[in-house]
Amino acid sequence: MLTLSLLGVLLLAGGASAAWERLWDEKVDSVVLNGRISSQEDPDYTVRVFAVQSETGDIYRYAETTGEWTKVGNPGKKFVSAGGVDSRLYGLDPAGMGVYEFSGTAMEWTQVGGPAGDIYGGGGFLYATNPEDGWEVYRYTGTPWEWVQIGERSPSRPNMGQIVDYMASGGGYLAGMGFPYEMIPSKLYLLAERVNSEGVTIGVVLKYSGTPLNWEILQGGGLDFDALFGDGFNAGAVYARDYHTRELYRWSEDAESWERAIDPAKIVVADQSIDGSSVHNLLYRLEEDGDLWMRDDTVGSWTKIDTSAWRNPLKGIYAAGGELYALSEAGYVFRYVP
Repeated sequence: MLTLSLLGVLLLAGGASAAWERLWDEKVDSVVLNGRISSQEDPDYTVRVFAVQSETGDIYRYAETTGEWTKVGNPGKKFVSAGGVDSRLYGLDPAGMGVYEFSGTAMEWTQVGGPAGDIYGGGGFLYATNPEDGWEVYRYTGTPWEWVQIGERSPSRPNMGQIVDYMASGGGYLAGMGFPYEMIPSKLYLLAERVNSEGVTIGVVLKYSGTPLNWEILQGGGLDFDALFGDGFNAGAVYARDYHTRELYRWSEDAESWERAIDPAKIVVADQSIDGSSVHNLLYRLEEDGDLWMRDDTVGSWTKIDTSAWRNPLKGIYAAGGELYALSEAGYVFRYVP
């Protein structure tokens, strides 16, 4: 079993009372957080951290109480978490021939679906695409081998090209009177290439209506998007990055238009946490130069998180249940300790 001794803990100073703690001496390719919002219903719940080891491709789970990492699965093409407040871990085998659900016990996985081109998790659901056509997407019902087709093949969509990405949002709590709060409906978006009226290929965003095979184009007003953000626990929002300016826009359901929301950024991650009976919607943005910022909607302003101890910009950031993790350029997993 691979462990992290006390001597192996690396703290990168992030201010007088904050630091980054390295969780593992092994290099990893990706991190998956399988967590739900800590709540009064389950105050002892902690976010579960999984990481894919670079050398082997195996997936490991971190034990908060002991600092140990335990192998829980063999290599996979992709691992994601899905299920909203009660999230689970899923994996797609290396050949893309089957979708599996982790039981919670090391090395025990149950196959829940057949071949898939890709899998996406978030907003309370798991999604899988047809290996031959990314437009044909299915939603997992929660019962093994039962999937609902919600997207159709691309030939039926004039002027549409290939899928760039999918993004699911929602699945958290909607702040209101009383506790527990009402759940935020899950939403699925996709980014695709489209030839506009001038014959130019641009990136456009579509939203799943909730009715199988019915998708709505969120008109960009001349914007050309190249990335989608917003997965995790949040208010069901979607953020899209303009290819030319690198600025991020948020879709307004009320105005039915894109509104400039964030300065140029490399990565944006949404999260939500519970403090007593108060819901905090959190948003993190990692800029191209490595600067990292956090916005708590209860505060209403951005707070900078110190990353100056790194020689190179972070490779990725991850958040769940109010906890923030990062993947360094060298491939090490860190947790932010405020």
